[in-house]
Amino acid sequence: MANTTLPSPAKPITIDAQGFTLSGIYNAATVGSRGAVHLSGPFPSGSQITFSGVLVAGSAGPAGTTSGQTGIWLNQSAAAVNNGSVTGGAGGSGETGVRIFSNSSLTNNGVIQGGDSAPRRLVEMVSILAVPRIGTGTIVNTGTIEGGAGAIAIVNNTVSASLEPYK
Repeated sequence: MANTTLPSPAKPITIDAQGFTLSGIYNAATVGSRGAVHLSGPFPSGSQITFSGVLVAGSAGPAGTTSGQTGIWLNQSAAAVNNGSVTGGAGGSGETGVRIFSNSSLTNNGVIQGGDSAPRRLVEMVSILAVPRIGTGTIVNTGTIEGGAGAIAIVNNTVSASLEPYK
């Protein structure tokens, strides 16, 4: 997958990898600003992108000094459903599985993992980084969310976060 923003869908769209693994293309110039799948809204009401399959973000490599690539990047009221497996890229520090910005929403029915860091590094990345700069984003989880080796699963940089069990 290239580091290109996918257009906002006019209706719900499903990306099904049909057993193939989609891999991000590592580009040090876009680390921290793009994901292997980059979704930017606003999405019209009721539209979302559903992912089924395996997505592995680009890796900086085992000796990388920069972080890997984010798996899925949600920005400006984008909406996504993960029914597969999303892993952030590995590197000097692993990268986030999913980043959520500006009133975006994520439903996870699969697995989201943060990327692992290079050996003997102390920095591992989180699986989901929620950064609601404008409004409040939503995370609904019925699957598994885990950080890279030894790391935390969810980071929210706002004052409060509500994490309730699925009912």
